[in-house]
Amino acid sequence: PPGALPAFLIPSLVSRAEGTPVYEPELNDAARGYARGFAALMTLLLAATVVLTSVSLRAVRATVGHAALALGLVGATPLLLGELVLTRFDALPVALTAGAVAALLAGRARLGALVLGLAIATKLYPLLLLPLFAIVALRRAGRRAAAAVVGIAAATVAIVVLPFLALAPGEAWFSIRAQLTRGLQVESLPGSVVLALGRVADELGLGALGTGVAEGGTGDVRSADVTGTLGAVVGSLAGLLAVAVVVAVW
Repeated sequence: PPGALPAFLIPSLVSRAEGTPVYEPELNDAARGYARGFAALMTLLLAATVVLTSVSLRAVRATVGHAALALGLVGATPLLLGELVLTRFDALPVALTAGAVAALLAGRARLGALVLGLAIATKLYPLLLLPLFAIVALRRAGRRAAAAVVGIAAATVAIVVLPFLALAPGEAWFSIRAQLTRGLQVESLPGSVVLALGRVADELGLGALGTGVAEGGTGDVRSADVTGTLGAVVGSLAGLLAVAVVVAVW
């Protein structure tokens, strides 16, 4: 997505290794330098997420126990995910989303809307928070404030995305469509559950429920996706459950 570009450009600027990075069949010096720079950037963003979460907890006057539990969860998640967090750009939208929430809870709704717009342009899912931002602004300061929050977030997304739509509409649209149409990723919790259940099904001789991994992704979207009947069923159920949870939170 257009907003994700800094996550990929900054490591290339700070890497001291010269030459073109080569990743296959093995990394050369330039690729290793880029990987180290990328991992360092993701680590800084994850640390910033912990700090921003503490700002949010202070704003809502969380108890010491509540704050310790919340910060422990946020801090432990990267450790549980392992190397994955250092090789994906997800720490950038996570940090931006945490910053947007912190600004909103600290009474800076317009700043929060601007940062939320940047997060949406970086990865689509923070869009699910926009109704909550509008509701908070509506309750605190009325309809005009709520409209301003929605307008600022939309304008920020437009400023980031529209130049790319103008220059390369097909590629810009693909960056959005890929997030909406990709299959059940092996990196997700439902994907991990399906792969485990697929092993059990194979042991029991239930080949029809067996699963596999499509390394190239589904369709023209490149990702590692779970395939098979069980993967399709669980993927659909997980999607419906996610919608239900979001609506319940709203």
